Amino acid sequence: MNKALFIKVFNNIILRKIIFNHISFIHVNILKQKDRYKWIDLIKTPSVMVGNNYIQMFHDYRSRHWRWKWNVLKSDNDEEETNLFSRAMEVAIIVNNREIYNIFVNNKKFNTYQFDRFMEAAVKKGRVEMFKQLDIRLLNTHSQEECRQRYKNLFFISPESRNIEMIHLLLRKVEEHVTELPKLRIIMRDASCLAARYGDIEIIKLLVSKGNFEQDKTILYYIFLNTLIYGNLHCAKWMYPNIYSDSRNTVKSLLIDPVAENGHYECIKFLHFHEISDCSVRAMNKAAANGHLQVVQFLHENRSEGCTTEAMDKAAYYNHFDLVKFLHYNRTEGCTSAAMTHAARHSLEMVKWFHENRTEGCTSEALHNAATNNQLEIVEWLHLNRTERSPDTLRQLIFDRFNIKPEIHIRIIRYLFENKLFERLTGTYSHVLNIFKGAISRNSDSGLLQFLLEHQSELFYTKSMDIDELIEYSKEKNYRVSTKILKQFKK
Repeated sequence: MNKALFIKVFNNIILRKIIFNHISFIHVNILKQKDRYKWIDLIKTPSVMVGNNYIQMFHDYRSRHWRWKWNVLKSDNDEEETNLFSRAMEVAIIVNNREIYNIFVNNKKFNTYQFDRFMEAAVKKGRVEMFKQLDIRLLNTHSQEECRQRYKNLFFISPESRNIEMIHLLLRKVEEHVTELPKLRIIMRDASCLAARYGDIEIIKLLVSKGNFEQDKTILYYIFLNTLIYGNLHCAKWMYPNIYSDSRNTVKSLLIDPVAENGHYECIKFLHFHEISDCSVRAMNKAAANGHLQVVQFLHENRSEGCTTEAMDKAAYYNHFDLVKFLHYNRTEGCTSAAMTHAARHSLEMVKWFHENRTEGCTSEALHNAATNNQLEIVEWLHLNRTERSPDTLRQLIFDRFNIKPEIHIRIIRYLFENKLFERLTGTYSHVLNIFKGAISRNSDSGLLQFLLEHQSELFYTKSMDIDELIEYSKEKNYRVSTKILKQFKK
């Protein structure tokens, strides 16, 4: 790596942004991870170097790291190091980096779990040549039964590769190692259903043929269903006249329901206009819950099954305001008090709308929902405009302390306290002591601890806390900020 060039590029704000966008793409789209790496962490993580094509940096790290191990410990058999480089090997397979792959492919230190991940990565990404090399090691180091089990598992996930050569390769392996016909059919069935998810007609055709499923109406139904649930309309259109059309007379099902739940509008139109499937109220209910407005509109205009109050209730729960309004203005099923109660979790606008446009109201749980989701504005609005109350809200907020955003949460607690929207907490001294310990553990976020200390007599029926006991606990855990606050109250 040309270090001077690297620094010059990295110091350019536009190029640096592109670089970090690339890192994000690698982790979210390729590795399916949500982690983000700062530069100081990236340079210590071999897999991230490989995933982002910092190959020279990886070589430098590997050389430096292994040389240190050899000189100091006289051994390179270190579990943490092996884990680091096994992940680098896996990423090399995923991004098809032969250079890094060749470094590790014959390394015997990788354990069975790590080796299995290498093979899975090779299969899923369709790395046929890499898989063949790994397969040689598998055959040389594992029993026939172990190989059989692995081939079954790998064949099942092989449709994800969308690589017909990989499918044929594993198909031969499975047929060589699995001789019992019933077991072979099960393997073919599961792989066929998975193939339907990925929408490759040639792979579906191959697996249906190999499994002899042309006359098995039940299996054809599930394959057809998977093509629709995952939105592969081109596969569904191919399957219907070729191998599925007669099956609908044998297997009667509400295909539209799960397809609507997943929001595949074109697939629903296909099923409806070809009169392939019926549906139930579940179709519109689930489509509304998942925010699929276009699907709900189609079902409303073209089907007679309708929905239930669950549709608007769940649309409010998942914050789909456009769907709430569509159902209100176009349907007669209405909602229950759960709708406004759910809306209090996230949307003041929706809460106000329910208040002004519906008569179902809400329950006392609405105030609790707003408070536990850090919605101070909604808490204030409910307090001033609704009569429903939740007197145990403050108690639950304190008990649920570790699940709430601390910087917002204490403001809500103080608001509830100042407006007498709580009940004093019952329980033993030991019980209340645990609440204080939880507040102490927040340390730098000292708002809750200070609040509890200021209002002990109004919050708890038990005697006041022993400050010395709390200070001793705080010191033992090295919570300096909490210790300082406790000492102030001792005075």
